[in-house]
Amino acid sequence: MIIRQLVQLIFKCLLVIAAISTFLLMAVMLGHLLSESRLSISRVGLDLLNPQKDWRPLGSTPSYGVVNILAGTLCVTGLSVVLSVIFGTGTALFLAYYFPAAAARVILSVIELIAGIPSVIFGFFGLSVVVKWFESHLQMASGECVLAASLILTLMLLPFVVSTMTESIRAFREVYEPTSIALGLSREYFIVKLLLPRLRLPLLTAVMLAFGRGLGETMAVMMVIGNSPAWPRLFGRAETIASLTALEMGGVEYGSLHLSSLYFANVMLLVLVLSVFGAGYFLKRRYSHEQLAR
Repeated sequence: MIIRQLVQLIFKCLLVIAAISTFLLMAVMLGHLLSESRLSISRVGLDLLNPQKDWRPLGSTPSYGVVNILAGTLCVTGLSVVLSVIFGTGTALFLAYYFPAAAARVILSVIELIAGIPSVIFGFFGLSVVVKWFESHLQMASGECVLAASLILTLMLLPFVVSTMTESIRAFREVYEPTSIALGLSREYFIVKLLLPRLRLPLLTAVMLAFGRGLGETMAVMMVIGNSPAWPRLFGRAETIASLTALEMGGVEYGSLHLSSLYFANVMLLVLVLSVFGAGYFLKRRYSHEQLAR
């Protein structure tokens, strides 16, 4: 008994240490980014978030507006999350209810393996297939655009969504499906009336995971988006914060205003990630309380 209590105490202490360490790590990262951003904040100020200012750090009159790049990040990630949630949920439901169980397990294993493919491979696929298709079938001068980046990012996010939704559907079926069958409910009625309303929490988890993964994706998006710091259009070129940092960080003079502005852009990226996970956390608590109240 004493040994068991000691093991539990040690385990609790390790969990507390891990939680505190994670919080401190995030605080240190944010503090470092803010410290390196002070130069741009003091010298450029609100022009960093002025929609009428472009990102032209090497122009004759340097400009450091990051609004277009923020918009490009949100546009690409938001569209890819919507597409991945729609197709990922549909895929999970199809494999769970309308596909042979043995074959569904094989397909799920393949889908989970896709998550381990390096992002540069997705980028090459986007350049050689998606971009070329846009150029040949849509008569575009360049197929590198926001839609191409969103489609490639959708492929990268699908495994997270499918895995999350599949596990949730499996757990829900084990609890409620025998009762629904005994009551004579049809499969479609069970899915629409009982299953889908109960999938709000897993769906929210999938959205959070996909959004967090998509905001930080660099290589694949950088290879197909065109990397132009213009206001994002579906069939136009744009740029994300991650791709901007990857392209320019290596050639920037240390201590320059340009470097400080890049740090500020990444502060905005970190704020976006924390905002998404914070909103998701409060929504999960709200839905959990609603379900308990029922």
